[in-house]
Amino acid sequence: MLRIAHNQIGRRSATAALAVVIGAVVGGGVYYASRLSGMVLYIVVSAVAALVGASIRGWFTRSTVISQIEVTVPQLSKVTFAVPKDQRAMARDLVTELTTRIATRTLNDGTGQTGKAIKSLFDFFIYVRQLLHDHNDAQPVQGHPNAAILAMNMLSLHLGPFLEKWHPRYDDWRGKHKEAPESDWADDEKFRVELRHLQADLRGHAIGFAKLGGINDYTTIIGLDNGE
Repeated sequence: MLRIAHNQIGRRSATAALAVVIGAVVGGGVYYASRLSGMVLYIVVSAVAALVGASIRGWFTRSTVISQIEVTVPQLSKVTFAVPKDQRAMARDLVTELTTRIATRTLNDGTGQTGKAIKSLFDFFIYVRQLLHDHNDAQPVQGHPNAAILAMNMLSLHLGPFLEKWHPRYDDWRGKHKEAPESDWADDEKFRVELRHLQADLRGHAIGFAKLGGINDYTTIIGLDNGE
């Protein structure tokens, strides 16, 4: 602990000294620039403005981007994502939602309730859509997609089409057979088969969100024996 404290003090002292030097250089530059005129003054001011702009851009990039992470997007390919700090928490939230719902949890034949499974998937769809609305100001960084893009891919290419097909089918059957057991639904077996395919894709997205969120033990959390 003492060594850490000494290192922190040393870094603070070095930072303070550097600030003094920079302040002196900037102050001297301003003084001499004030004595210039005409084209020379224009060149100096332009150079300083460019330097300040580059510094601000560099600081902003470092402060908003955690890293560039390669993720395998289900049914597409490996994609390099850039993760802003505010989207790291978003990615972790999505992992929590995915791994605590039927989205990734096994629904064995003859177990569980089909209606509750569909409702859980629909509620998750609404949750993700609201999450995207709350982060609608997030933009891709340095030409790379971010966690919001991966979430939109999950909704538009996987979860959305599945719900569009099965939600109204189940509701229509249930509306006509209010007291019947779900095993009487003629499409129940086919639904479960397609659900397993969907779950495989959603587990792939869960892995991607885990990587973007900095979750290293994602194989255990998502319930996988191996990696991808």
